[in-house]
Amino acid sequence: MTHSPSLSPETLPLETGGDTTKTSKSQPILVDSDVSGVKCNGGNPALGHPEVYYSFDNDFAVTCGYCGQVFMKKN
Repeated sequence: MTHSPSLSPETLPLETGGDTTKTSKSQPILVDSDVSGVKCNGGNPALGHPEVYYSFDNDFAVTCGYCGQVFMKKN
């Protein structure tokens, strides 16, 4: 199954102020450096995956275990 994530409410940073520019999975989704976590559902409620939440902890990037989407903090 191939699909591109949309960045409507289904795939947004948990903190406000994140960059929600549309992108494909081949490009990381950039979020503000002060964001502590993100959520992902594959970008398509009908064809995506269960909504999951990821915390950055001390990392600058996280990867969705279901769809492989990378979320990366801006410098």
